[in-house]
Amino acid sequence: MYPAAVSTTAPLSISKRAGFFPKECFPIAMAYLATSAAFGVTARQVGIPFIETTLMSVLVYAGSAQMIALGLIAGGASIPMIAITTFLVNLRHLLMGAALCPTSSGWKTWQRIWFGCQMTDESFAVVHAKAIQEQVRPGYALRVNDISHSFWIGGTVLGYLMGGAFDLSKIGLDYAMTGMLLGLWVIQVKSLRHFLLSVLAGVLSLGGTLVGLPTSVSMLIAAVICPSLAWIGRRK
Repeated sequence: MYPAAVSTTAPLSISKRAGFFPKECFPIAMAYLATSAAFGVTARQVGIPFIETTLMSVLVYAGSAQMIALGLIAGGASIPMIAITTFLVNLRHLLMGAALCPTSSGWKTWQRIWFGCQMTDESFAVVHAKAIQEQVRPGYALRVNDISHSFWIGGTVLGYLMGGAFDLSKIGLDYAMTGMLLGLWVIQVKSLRHFLLSVLAGVLSLGGTLVGLPTSVSMLIAAVICPSLAWIGRRK
C-alpha cells in the first residue's frame, strides 16, 4: 500500500533528512555522467552540432530515445518518424506516472508537471521505493530529478567536447547504465515474488523482441502484465 499523500507543509519529510544531495542520487548521477558522455561522443561523430546535442539532453532527456534518434538522424529519417519512435520508446512513462499518482496527489500542479517532465526510469525507481516505505515530499522528488538531469546535461557537454578522444567500449561507458539498472533492481527486489515477477518481465521483454516485436512494444507488454499479476496476487 502507498502511504497517504502529504501536503507540502507536512512535518514528516524525507527531503528534510536527505540534504541537498540525497544519497540515492549518487549511483544515478555517476551512471548518467558516463552514459550521457557516450551520447555526446556519438552525437559529435554523427555530425550533430554542439547546441543541438546539448538541447536534446535539456529538452528531450531520454537516454534510449536520444540514442535511437541519433541513428534515425544519421539514416536520414523524417522528423515525424523520429517523433513517433521517441513516443513509442517512452510510452512506459504513462504507467510509471500513474503508479506515482497516490504519492503526488497532495503536490501542487506545477510540481507534478515538473516532476513528470524530468521523470526517468531511475528517478521513478528511487521515488517509488521511498513512497512504499514512507511519505515523500515534492522537494525530495524534484531534487532527485534536478540533480540527475544536471549530471545528464553535464555529461553530454563533456562527452561532446572530448569527441573521439577515447573508445567507449574500452573504458566501460557503454555498460554504465546497465550496471546502474541492475543495482536499482537489487534494491527493489524484497521477496521471492518480486524476484519472479521481475524475471518474468525480462523474459517477456526479451521474448517479444526475439519474435519480431519492437522493443518498446515488448517492454509495454511486460509493464502491463507483471504489475497486473502483482495486483492480483495482493488481492488474494
